Amino acid sequence: MKLWKIGALAIGIIGIMRYVATPPPGQSKPDLGREHVSQEKIAAFAYNSNPPTSGPHDPDWIKSGVYIEPQNEGKLIHSLEHGYVVISYNCQAEQCKMLIKQLEDVVREKKLKKLILVPRKNLDTKIALTAWTYIDTFNDFDAKHIERFIDYHRDQGPEKTME
Repeated sequence: MKLWKIGALAIGIIGIMRYVATPPPGQSKPDLGREHVSQEKIAAFAYNSNPPTSGPHDPDWIKSGVYIEPQNEGKLIHSLEHGYVVISYNCQAEQCKMLIKQLEDVVREKKLKKLILVPRKNLDTKIALTAWTYIDTFNDFDAKHIERFIDYHRDQGPEKTME
């Protein structure tokens, strides 16, 4: 019986060490602040990533959902502050029906909790994942990669909300 407990404890410790030793998914970006500002100030601000991961933003935010039209950037940043993960994609529906469906499937599988799927025309890649101060960009769909980013970063924004 003691060996079983020691084995279980060792497995637990190894698991914790792997989690701690594994870097967070995505690239960390410096925090640009959390100020609520006008649309003019948002448009004039030089963000440190595309899409932005922090910085001056709108006082309102975008709720979870699958959007077929681009959404207000300042409101998306505010959603990140609340712990949302935003999945942006850059392709036209006719060209990327399969990609959009795959992204929608991941978001729906995650119950849409604090998740936003939105097109973004000025991306340098087909897909961008953003959370507060984290970004990951890539061209090829990878469900496990996306799910890991969501699982790690969702609900980790600096402003905790009950949404």
